[in-house]
Parts: sequence; structure tokens; C-alpha cells
Amino acid sequence: MRFWFRENPGDGLPQRHGVRCLVRADRPKERNLHYQYHDGLLEHASLDAAARGAVLTFLLYAVFDRPQARVSLRFDGIYNFAAVQAYFAKVLSDADPEADDCLDRCDALHWDTKRPALARSLHVFLRLAHYGSLRIHCEAVTETEM
Repeated sequence: MRFWFRENPGDGLPQRHGVRCLVRADRPKERNLHYQYHDGLLEHASLDAAARGAVLTFLLYAVFDRPQARVSLRFDGIYNFAAVQAYFAKVLSDADPEADDCLDRCDALHWDTKRPALARSLHVFLRLAHYGSLRIHCEAVTETEM
């Protein structure tokens, strides 16, 4: 496996916060999520068992995203829906709508670097502060600023 540094800012390769990224040479078109979710607050999570889909709403951390944005992240065609459903059942069961303004803080949300991203087979890594990590294997991911 070869690595190389990104040279041209306009070449469409991943770049984080104006710093060149180390990119795998065998996957030069690998993309990043548009927003920085680290330390963002998970405000809402909804699951659709019939469509094997999920929608997560985050209030992003103001240091990474100025002004502070609210982003909806939609996962369609989740292959490991049972695992995703079990994970979020715990998150939602612990939620107190009268006392909490969010479900949890996001420690990490990014493409899973240990699994290749292929057409209609995407792997996303999610880690919430109090619930551990989850790998979501799905057909499509859509980010929408609200």
C-alpha cells in the first residue's frame, strides 16, 4: 500500500482544515464527509425499519463550523440494520425529553478507513461519548444543512 501527500488543492481529494491529508494511492477518489462532526451534539435520531434507513440530526460544534450549523445525516439501505437499531434503541431509551436538549456528544463520525467504500456499499464509523462505537454499512449517505 502506497501513500502520498496531496499537492493540488483543486484536485478533488480530501483535505481537512486547510492541511494536506495522507491519502491512499489505490483510492485516490476517496471522499470525506462535508461537515466536521467531532464534539457535535446528536439532537435527534429516527429509524425506519421498512426502508432500512436512519436520520441523525447534529448541532455542530461552533469551533469547527462557524456559524454553528444543524445538519441532518441520512443513511439509506442499511445492511446491518439490526445492529444500528439495537445501538440507537439504547441511546433513545436513555433520553429524557424534559431534561436533555441532546441525546449525546459525537466523538467521531467519518468514513470507516478499515473498509473500502464501493458503489452502494459505504461504511461509516460513529462513536458517541457514552455509548461506544458503531459501524454503519449502507447504500447511501446524504448530508443536509438545516
